[in-house]
Amino acid sequence: MKVMLRFFDWLANHKGVPVLLAIGLIVVNFLLVLLNPEGWGARTNVCLHVGLVIGLFGELLADVL
Repeated sequence: MKVMLRFFDWLANHKGVPVLLAIGLIVVNFLLVLLNPEGWGARTNVCLHVGLVIGLFGELLADVL
């Protein structure tokens, strides 16, 4: 429980980190599709989906904190 509280305190001071992480994951997905279009990561767009979820979560969390 203490770890989670410390994480949220840190996140309150660094509100842009989840959004930057999301942008990074979306860029990684773009590179996966560009470099290996037949691979599993490119077919499922897993980095894109995780990046979007983290980005939306980060935006909502930034408003709350």
